[in-house]
Amino acid sequence: EPEKRLAEGLDVARKAARNGDLVRARAAWSRLKKTTLGDEWPLVGTGIGSRNEAFVREAFVRSLRKKADALFSTDDHTKLAKGLDGLRQDLAKQPKKSVRPTCPLDRYSGWLRDFDGARSLLEVPGVSLRASSR
Repeated sequence: EPEKRLAEGLDVARKAARNGDLVRARAAWSRLKKTTLGDEWPLVGTGIGSRNEAFVREAFVRSLRKKADALFSTDDHTKLAKGLDGLRQDLAKQPKKSVRPTCPLDRYSGWLRDFDGARSLLEVPGVSLRASSR
């Protein structure tokens, strides 16, 4: 769910800023913009699903992104952390769509909808799939 990815990404950036690690905070924000707040994701392309596309266009999300982009122009980690705290509080105040939203898979991921496990392997970093010869 894009709302959860946004909250978790903001939390990573906030923690880094609180620890004085501006490089990590900026990297977390950059990654969040690519994986949640953009209309094309690395490795998935444009098959991100209509729910994710709609999320990016929501007025609150556009406003939050603009405010965060401005915050990240500072070199003051304390100011950045406080600003991100405020954005996270604003996000928490947003009305929930539902307790447990359900919708067709293609609304969340066109890529996953089209994935055919019978013809393709899904690689997971650090996990090796080998055929057993027993």
